[in-house]
Amino acid sequence: KYEAEKAQILAAEESKKDFAQSVYEQLNGQSFEIVSAVTEENTLYGSVGTNEIIDKITTAGFNLDKQAIRLPEGPIKDLGDFEIDIELHPEVIAKINIKVSPEE
Repeated sequence: KYEAEKAQILAAEESKKDFAQSVYEQLNGQSFEIVSAVTEENTLYGSVGTNEIIDKITTAGFNLDKQAIRLPEGPIKDLGDFEIDIELHPEVIAKINIKVSPEE
């Protein structure tokens, strides 16, 4: 019985990894622009965090969990281009580009 359960768990894990791999192939290397309000000195009001990033990715048609977004240094607090890791599976990590632009 234990062996059967173990085989089931391994099969489920392999299925999750295959799904993550298919999302990776579509998502990896994609670029997203987030437009944010800035002060007169061109600094961000607040920051760009996982919520803003997941909204942008979801709008593009990807259904991901917010926990997948890796921001090791915390929310983005500057304008510019940033490479962000998206952990689709512990063994499958996509990289996306986020461009934070000032609101016109």
